[in-house]
Amino acid sequence: MDDLAASHTLATQVGVSLGEAHMRAIRDVLNEVILPLGQQQGDMIDAAKILTRKGHTHAEILKLASEFGRALKTAWERTHLEAPVTNLEQFGSGENNIRQYHARDDALFIDAVYEAFQKRELYQRLCPDREKDRVQYALSVQDALKNTRGFASSSANADPELRPAGRKRLR
Repeated sequence: MDDLAASHTLATQVGVSLGEAHMRAIRDVLNEVILPLGQQQGDMIDAAKILTRKGHTHAEILKLASEFGRALKTAWERTHLEAPVTNLEQFGSGENNIRQYHARDDALFIDAVYEAFQKRELYQRLCPDREKDRVQYALSVQDALKNTRGFASSSANADPELRPAGRKRLR
């Protein structure tokens, strides 16, 4: 990090503008440094990445990410009483602070905000069939797993051919 800071200072002093690769390297180092101890950039996700992981299309993400990001930020600040971790990212000619959440440690929080966000008029207008599709998938998966190991509604009622074999006790 010291080397990057020194090169940036030197370039500024002599009037040389650093290229995008240099500026990106500096932003990456700064983004890594501001994370809480024990966390890494690879563990962090933003609103757009969360929506991607939830299966939204690129077009939906473009329309939803900003509002979903605001919902995440507001909920975080009101439940954690602090600002979430941010990354400095380049967008067009400017830089913005993009809020980041830990994919594993914040998973329950993210799911709760996403569930509330799905009830918004914007979400329902842009994704009208998602709930119907989710219910259909859930029913299809439940049907596919019915009477399989660990998923039988009652092992006493399950087909004996499908029940797991018991272990014989050694005497």
